This record gives sequence, structure tokens and C-alpha cells, in this order.
Amino acid sequence: MKITKKQALTVLMVMALIPVMCACSLGKKKAVIEAATAFGDALKDGEASGILHKTDGLDSDFKKSFKDLMNPDNYTQEELVYADHMMRSIRVEIDEESVVLVDKENATIDMEFKIADHESLQGGDYDSVDALAAAIDSASSRTIKVTAELALIEKEWYITNFNAPEFQSLYLFLGNMPAIGRGTLLATAETVALSVVTDNSTLLYDICASVESTCPHILISSSATRTSPMNPASTSTLQL
Repeated sequence: MKITKKQALTVLMVMALIPVMCACSLGKKKAVIEAATAFGDALKDGEASGILHKTDGLDSDFKKSFKDLMNPDNYTQEELVYADHMMRSIRVEIDEESVVLVDKENATIDMEFKIADHESLQGGDYDSVDALAAAIDSASSRTIKVTAELALIEKEWYITNFNAPEFQSLYLFLGNMPAIGRGTLLATAETVALSVVTDNSTLLYDICASVESTCPHILISSSATRTSPMNPASTSTLQL
């Protein structure tokens, strides 16, 4: 078959464009990886504004509730120590080979998070917040896998599915701090029962004085209830 000069020129032009197209694709994938990495780092830091700045498409109610959830002013000092150790347990892995360029302005990438399993800590006997912190540092971890969706907006990639259930589960530990002084409280309850049965008011007075001096947080009954931005239908209660 005879190849015309025009056909040959067309083939050469296509061949010349292939490296350019490949370079463009690689450049976009690299940018997606960098955006996902930066987002993962922001999630580990736990600063609400920094996290939300890297997202797009979230409604105002979600943003407001998320800022409330991450606001340190809404937690007691013990809860802040607990949250700090939980946050420090977060590890993020980005699967760089998983990048998919859906089209010119949309992409996906797989992310994996590991965090201390706060549920495994429930029911433990911690006589202080330091004991709880030590338990978190040595606790087994749970794994969260999520496919992050990104959109290219004004030359920057933003996460568009931060409200996905997988992302939601990362901060479920907030508002769910294991009880501190549980063993003391149980022992106190048994002694109170004994004082009532034996009609020993002196024993009851000594119990109250002991509990107040060793575990003052046990005697505080007020609570603050906040709606979880991850699941507006549910609430998390902080024992303040």
C-alpha cells in the first residue's frame, strides 16, 4: 500500500504528541498523589480549617458541625489528652499505583488509615488519664480503607467525598473516651451498697470524701451533646 506524504506527516505528528500526552498524564497523577498526601497529613493534624480547605462540595451544615467536633474548647483536659494520643496513632498510606484519571477534571486514589482501636479500650480499668494514654499507645490498630475522589478546580486538586462513611469513621473516637477511675467507681458502688445495708453513715461520708479527692471527674454529671458532622442523625455525648 502506497503511503502518501500527507499520511506520513499525520503519523509523525501523532507520534510526536504521544510523549506530550504521557507527560501530561504523569503530571496529573503526581499532582493527585501530592493532594492526597497533603490531605492525609491534614487529617493527622486534626485542624478543622486545614482539613476543610482541602475539600470541595461539602454543605455548610457539615462544615459547621465538623468544626464543632474538632474544636478543642468543647473538650475537658482529660479528653484532650485522650484525643491527642488517638490522633498521634494515625498512620496514612497512599497507594500511588491506584490513581485513576476519570477525566480531565476528576480522579480517584486509594488511601489507607491505621488508628488505635478505641473500642478495644472500652471497659478497661484506668486510674488516670496517663494510664489511658499509655493504653492507647500500645493498643492494636484498626484499618480504614477509602477511595478518595478528587476534582481539579482552578489548577488545584480537592477531595470531594470527605463525607463518605469511610472518612467518617476516622474520628469516631471523639466523644467516646473510655471511663477513667472505673475500678474505683465500682468499688465505691459496692461500699455504698454496704453502708446502706448496715446503716453506716460515717462510711458513706468517708467514701464521698475519698472519691472526690481521687477521681473528681466521677462526681461531675453535666454533659454536652453535639451532633456528629459525619452522621447528622446521631449524637455524641461528652461526659464533662
